[in-house]
Amino acid sequence: MTELHDAAGIRPFLGQWQNTANETLWLQGFRLAEKDGQFTIKPKGISAPFDWGEHAVECFRFHGNEASFYCSFSLAQMTVDLMAYTNKGLIVIATHLAFEDASGCNHLSREFFVPIESAAENQKPKTMSTAQAINHRRLPLIKDGGDLTDLLGTWVNANDKSESLSRLIIERDEQQEYWIRTFAVADPVPVNWGRVAMDVHQAGRRQSGFHATYDLAETVVHLVANYKLGVLVIELFSSFKGSGDRPGTIGREFFRRASKHTTMAATAEALPDDSVPVDLTPFAGSWINSSDSGQWLEQFTLSADRQGWQLQIRTGDIKPDPVPVTSYMDNMGYLAFKACIELSDRHLIIAANTQKALVVMTSYERFLPCSVQATAQNRVYREIFIHDTDDTMAIAECSGLSA
Repeated sequence: MTELHDAAGIRPFLGQWQNTANETLWLQGFRLAEKDGQFTIKPKGISAPFDWGEHAVECFRFHGNEASFYCSFSLAQMTVDLMAYTNKGLIVIATHLAFEDASGCNHLSREFFVPIESAAENQKPKTMSTAQAINHRRLPLIKDGGDLTDLLGTWVNANDKSESLSRLIIERDEQQEYWIRTFAVADPVPVNWGRVAMDVHQAGRRQSGFHATYDLAETVVHLVANYKLGVLVIELFSSFKGSGDRPGTIGREFFRRASKHTTMAATAEALPDDSVPVDLTPFAGSWINSSDSGQWLEQFTLSADRQGWQLQIRTGDIKPDPVPVTSYMDNMGYLAFKACIELSDRHLIIAANTQKALVVMTSYERFLPCSVQATAQNRVYREIFIHDTDDTMAIAECSGLSA
């Protein structure tokens, strides 16, 4: 049998995957497989229906080296879109749930998954040149009462190809002080950096973290961590001693618990039961790409009329007519929306989430057979947009929206 062409790089991620979160609303896990000349996914729900069936996935490739896939399921009274990408040993899935009969509030969740049976191939950690960025990335410090009970124990790097850190051990002593033991990747065995104290941090009701400093022989390394949805994210800010003009480096690693744990069902009360449509008014107006060299979209406009919310994009000479959007809300109360755009030579699926006055937009681009680029692989772009304040008021007035 001819092997399925894998331009997107999905094959290294085939196997069983489990949710990193102890509590989840949607997926316990899923299986990625290669079957009948296509890649498929078979999700397992946290509640009925437990078996979503097995569907083919549409594969994409990020502008970097990450793999991505998309799949849509029609369940009882709802449509569920799974938009996934790989990142350093994890698969991140954004689940868009839309009620077809307006019986509930459309919902968005973003969850992390680790492999059970297969090891994932991932990229080497990337570094940047400004260790001073730590001053802008640290979480607000809690002087008293910080609690990292959920983080106690051993954590292993989700990326088994990492050349940075191997594992961490987080401890608490009799005085209720927190300590961390860090092990760096080395051959033949990891190097023990030793045990240092941690400062406890908090960023929001459901996110906690810490800061620790290692003064090593040739470098000073700051570990800045945050914990969310079962994943411990560590940022490393390293500066070199006596190096003159040698720049510091920044790395980012994802850690999962060393021991397996059971994913538990969340209560039904955690689901939003309000049937009122999600209101996107706070994000109405024109938005521009935060990067002058944006990979794909330059600008988009979110507006409303009597039919509902609409999205219009612009990039270069491409400015299609506005299309309807489906709005969502996630567990933290952040707004999100999704739209499908059909162009003459390609189809676009656009998924956006809002956070801290920004819009993060993921665009899935699929070329049609009639396109001159029909042989090109499907692509995914993730970009950040900021409000075009000069244009927002004018659009709001024309749409009849309140500022």
